[in-house]
Parts: sequence; structure tokens; C-alpha cells
Amino acid sequence: MRKFTDTFYHNRYYHVFNRTNNKEKLFKQRKNKTYFLNLINDKLTGYVKIYAYALLGTHFHLLISVRNEEEIIHHVQNLPKVKRKKVDFTYLEATKEARDINQLVIGQFAGLFNSYSQAINKAYKRDGNLFHKTFKRVEVKFQSKFSWLIYYHHHNSRHHNLIQDFLKDPWHSYHEIISNEESFLEREFVLDWFGGKEDFIKYHQRRILDRDYKNLAEIE
Repeated sequence: MRKFTDTFYHNRYYHVFNRTNNKEKLFKQRKNKTYFLNLINDKLTGYVKIYAYALLGTHFHLLISVRNEEEIIHHVQNLPKVKRKKVDFTYLEATKEARDINQLVIGQFAGLFNSYSQAINKAYKRDGNLFHKTFKRVEVKFQSKFSWLIYYHHHNSRHHNLIQDFLKDPWHSYHEIISNEESFLEREFVLDWFGGKEDFIKYHQRRILDRDYKNLAEIE
């Protein structure tokens, strides 16, 4: 059985997802989702580019690519030393040949999960790990899969029967991509990928059969 723990490399694309232990609610209030998105921006965007997200009841999905070495070094060098983690220092101090981008990116996701878990534990007087310890990541090896995964993120709540109309779900990146609001998403890249906003919208109006939906996502 596949473990969905592909190795991170520079300039490659990945579908990242994780869920809670024991099917506990990941977000107890709307403000938790806003806080989680803010953490994604703070903890991840210096290391990865984010193209889509979906926040569900017990889990989340991200579609990302790992930034190149120069971008990451520039980001880490400009971080205040108090905000640098051990993996940041290790990456900077290693020779070019010895730099481990996989461990660096894993470390940033660990920081995201730990920060969110600690905040939830404090706010709701709970104890223990909130997330599965090993988060899932699947490399997107074919360009044709990228479009499907964007669709997958935005229709995921409908697929799980949480909502009938995906447009009524405010907690995925579709609305943000077609808006003009400030965003940490790679909005221009995504719209260009689909050939513009109009084609992006048309693509999402398609109805993919559930039997194909799972196979396209490769995660269930």
C-alpha cells in the first residue's frame, strides 16, 4: 500500500494533505480557518509556491511547488534569527551538494502543524497531537494532472457531500483566484495555466464522476 510520502525536490509540484487524529474536527470555528491560512502564509510561502487549497472538516489539501534554491536561501537569510529553525540554519550552513531540501520543507510543515495545534490546544483546553504525525505528499509528475488537482481542491467539499454547490463553500481557493484581493496564491500562474479567468471558470463547471474523481486525485 502506497504511503504517500514522496521526497521534496526543488521546482517540482506536490499535492500535500493531512488529517486529524481520530477524525477530530480540524476547525472548530471560522476564525480557526482564517488563522490556519495565515499560518500557511507565514510558515510556508518562503519555501513553496501555493496554487490551491481546500479546508475541510477533518483535513486539508494544498497544491504546491518547491521554490528554487536561490529563492529559499534569500528568504532564510532575510528571516530574523529568532524565527529561523534548526533546519533553516542547517540548510544555510551546508555545502550546495549537502543541502537537504526535503528535510527543510518537511520542517516547515512541521512548524505549521505544531503552531496550529498549540493554538487549538490552548484555546479549547485540549491535549495531545491534533494532526497525523506523518503528513502525505504526492509528486505531481504529469502536467495534465495539474488541472485536475485544481478542480479536485475546489470540488472536494462537494465530493464529500458537505455541500451541494462548490461555489457556496468559502474555504477553498477558487474564490480567491478569481478575485482581485491580495493573496499568497500564485493566482496569475493558475489563471494563465487555464488560458485566463473565463476558461478557469468554465473548467470548474464541469462535473467529474465520483468513480473518476478518486483516481484523478490518487489519494483515496
